[in-house]
Amino acid sequence: MASIKKVVILGTGNVAWHLSFALFKAGIDVVQVYGRNPVEVKNYAQRVLAEPISNLDDVLEDADLYLLCISDKSIAAVAQKLENVKGIIAHTSGSVPMNALLPHLNIGVFYPLQTFKKESEVNFEKVPILCEGNSGPTEAALMSLGFELSQNVYSINSAQREKLHIAAVIANN
Repeated sequence: MASIKKVVILGTGNVAWHLSFALFKAGIDVVQVYGRNPVEVKNYAQRVLAEPISNLDDVLEDADLYLLCISDKSIAAVAQKLENVKGIIAHTSGSVPMNALLPHLNIGVFYPLQTFKKESEVNFEKVPILCEGNSGPTEAALMSLGFELSQNVYSINSAQREKLHIAAVIANN
């Protein structure tokens, strides 16, 4: 699998806000930002020079990565609607198994282990990024992207990620 150069961000929450900008600053082309609220998605997209979209039917089919930065409960449903995309589909959740993205061929998780708030600046170089892919090439592509943003990138499976996520939530609270 080739390196990730074109990314579609799905979501307009805190993770999407910070991750899209970190990707943009790293020279990754954020080609589209999807959100249900047209005004909000336009603000996100302008920040990273991307096309704002509010309809999943408008998602480009030829991006390298479709990054679902959405609520845990929406991940499977939104992934199902991305029928014709050719790149990797990954989510950013700490607690949702990677298999929620099936039946897509290239799936993964790109989980920044960090609490995000729009008003707080994030130094991504120090943020641990936990990656999982359903194949060696998919995981390698996600890991490579992680290293574009952070010095702390780790391969981890869904069970390990869920335990770390719970520990982080407890420590944060």
